[in-house]
Amino acid sequence: MTLRALGLLVGLALLLFILPVSAQEVARSTHAEVQLVAEEDSVQPGRPLVVGLHFRLDPGWHTYWQYAGDVGLPTTVNWHLPPGFAAGSVQWPYPQKFVRSDASPALVSYGYEGEVLLPVTIHTPRTLKLGSSVSVQAVVQWLECAAVCLPGDGRLSLQLPVRQGIPQPSRWAGTFALSRSRLPITASDWRFEAVVASGDQIQLKAVRPAWLPKAQAQVNFYPAGAGLILAAPQTLTAQPDGFNLRLSVRKTPAVLQGVLFNPEGWRGPGSEKALAIALRPGPPAPAWPGWLAILASAFVGGVLLNLMPCVLPVLSLKVLALVEQADGKARYQRWHGPVFTAGVLVSLWLVAGVLLLLRAGGEQLGWGFQLQSPQFVIAIAVVLFGFALNLFGLFEIGTGFTRLGALVPESGLVGTFLSGVLATTVATPCSAPFMSSALGFALTQPAPLALLVFTSLGVGLAAPYLVLSWAPALLRFVPKPGDWMIRLRQLLGFGLLGSVLWLAWVLGQQSGVQAESALLVALLLCGLGGWLWGSWGALWRPAWMRALSATAALSLVVLGLSFAWGHVAPPRPALVWEAYSPTRLAALQRAGQAVFVDFSAAWCLSCQVNERVALASPAVQAAFQRQRVVVMKADWTNRDPLITAALASFQRNSVPFYVLYRPRRDPQILPELLTPSLVQEALERAYL
Repeated sequence: MTLRALGLLVGLALLLFILPVSAQEVARSTHAEVQLVAEEDSVQPGRPLVVGLHFRLDPGWHTYWQYAGDVGLPTTVNWHLPPGFAAGSVQWPYPQKFVRSDASPALVSYGYEGEVLLPVTIHTPRTLKLGSSVSVQAVVQWLECAAVCLPGDGRLSLQLPVRQGIPQPSRWAGTFALSRSRLPITASDWRFEAVVASGDQIQLKAVRPAWLPKAQAQVNFYPAGAGLILAAPQTLTAQPDGFNLRLSVRKTPAVLQGVLFNPEGWRGPGSEKALAIALRPGPPAPAWPGWLAILASAFVGGVLLNLMPCVLPVLSLKVLALVEQADGKARYQRWHGPVFTAGVLVSLWLVAGVLLLLRAGGEQLGWGFQLQSPQFVIAIAVVLFGFALNLFGLFEIGTGFTRLGALVPESGLVGTFLSGVLATTVATPCSAPFMSSALGFALTQPAPLALLVFTSLGVGLAAPYLVLSWAPALLRFVPKPGDWMIRLRQLLGFGLLGSVLWLAWVLGQQSGVQAESALLVALLLCGLGGWLWGSWGALWRPAWMRALSATAALSLVVLGLSFAWGHVAPPRPALVWEAYSPTRLAALQRAGQAVFVDFSAAWCLSCQVNERVALASPAVQAAFQRQRVVVMKADWTNRDPLITAALASFQRNSVPFYVLYRPRRDPQILPELLTPSLVQEALERAYL
C-alpha cells in the first residue's frame, strides 16, 4: 500500500469518527432553516423516542402556533416511519402574540420568532434488531411571515442506531429541555371557572391556592380555536382570592380551550408560565341579592324610560286622558292602569320571545332589532304621524270604542291596551340608565329568568300611569281641565312629529334618499286620509258617508304604505369575486375587459390587512362597480400550480400580489401595501 493510499484511508476513518451518530437533513427556505433532531443519540427497543422539528428563522420573521389566530397556518407534518413505529401529536410550546394594528379591526396571530423546537414522541416496537439503524422521515410544511408570507416545505430524515441500554443525551438535549419547560401544563393548584358575563363576553374566574398569597399582575389567554375576538382587550381584575379575566367572544363557545400565560410563573418566579385549560362556560348564578339588584335595575330602567323622547309623548297622552276623566267614576279610571300595563307586558313578552327564539337559532340580536327593517320603520313612522294629526285635532281616535262595553263609557279599554303596545313599540329604540345591563344579563339566561327581567322592565315602564290611575288624588297636582289641555295636546303632537323626522332619517341611512322621499309621499297620502276621515267620519254623519270616508282614508293609508315599501332599496349586492382562471382571464382580456387579480391567501397577514383596509372599503367597492372592472381572487391558501405559475410569470413567489390587467396596455402591478386612494386611482385609469 502506498503512502498516498494509506493517508486516504486514515482521513476517511477520521471523517467517519467525527460525524455525528444521527445524520440530519436540513430543509432551507428563503427565511427559515428546519431540522429533524432527536433528544437522544440512539434508539432502545420499546423505549419512546423523542424527536423534534427545530426551526431557526431570520430576524423579523415568524412561523405559527397550533392556532394561528386571525391569519396564518400552523406547521403540519406527515410522518414516514418504519413498521411498528407510531408518532404522537406535535407538542406546542406557548407562543408569542403578534398584533397588526394598522388593520381595522386589528389582526392578531400567535407564533414563534427566532428559534423554536416542536417535540414529538414516537413509540418504538420491542422487536428492533440490535446493531441495525432506523430511518425516521417527515414531510413538513410551514409558513414564514413578515410583511409578506412565504410557504415552505421539506422532506426531513433522521438516521439513528439501535442499541441496548439507556441512550445518551444528544447535543440537542438542552434545546429539548428548554422547549419542554415552555409546554403548557394541564394540572395545577389553581381552580378555574368560565361563566357567560353577557351575550358577547366570557368571564374567566381563577382562584389561587391558599399558600400563594400574591395576586397576578399580568395574565393573557391564548385561545386554541376560533370564537374569541382576538383584538379586543382582555380585562384583568384582581380579586381577594385570585383574579377575573374578561374575554370578548363572537359567539359563546361550547368549550373555552387554550393557554393561560403568566410571565411571573403560576407558582412564583421560575415556575411554569403556561397552563392549558378546557372549560365549559356556564351562565352566572347570582345569589338572591344579586337577582334582586338585577330586577330592580330593570324596574328603574323601565321607569326612567318614560322620560326618553320616544316614550314621553305617549305617556303624556295617557296622563292627559286621565285628567280629562278626572270627574268620572273612580272605578272606571282604575281599569285603565292594569289594561295599559297588560298592553306593555304582552308586547314586551312578544319582543323577548322573538329575541330568545333567534338566540336559540344562533342569531346575535339586541334591544330594538326590529328597527333594522326599513318596512317596520315606515310603518311606525306612519302610525306616529297619525297620532300627531290626531293631537292637532284633524280627526279623533277612540270614539268608536265607546260601544264595546259599559265598563268605561268615557274611553275605550281597547284604546288603552293599544296605547301600552305603542309605548313598548316606540320604546325599543331607546335605552335608559340601569336598563342596558339588566337586559344584557337577561339575554344570557334561560327563558323563564329572561322573561322575569323583561316583566320587571315592563312593570317599570307602566308604573307611572298605573299609579295615577289607582291614585287619582295625585291628579290634583295637575291643573283643572281647560284650554291648556288643547294647547298641550298640540305641543305633544310636535313631539311626535320629531320622532317621525328621526325615523325618516333612520330610513334614509338604511335605504337612501329615494326611500326617504317615498316616506314623505306616504305621509302626505296618510294625512289626506286623516283629513277625509275627520271631515266626514264623525258619528253624527250618515252611515253611508262614514263608511265611504273610512274606506277612502284606509285606501290612502294602504296606498301610501305600499308606495313607500316599494321604494325600499334592496341591500346593495356585495362585489362578487371570481375564482382565478387563466382561461377566463384570457377571454376577458380578448373582450377588452379590465381585470383586477388579488393573489392572496388566508394565512397571509398583509393580505388580510389590505382586504380590510382597502379592498373591502365601500369607496373601493363602488369604484370597481363604477369602472366596470372584473375582480378575481387567486387564492393560494392551498398549493395551486396555476397560481404558482402566474406568480412566477411576474418573477414572484409570495403573496400579497396585486395586478390590474388593462386593455391594450401592460398589466399594472400595485404595491404590496394598499390604501383605498391608491386602488381607486389605479381603477380610474383602467381604460385610459
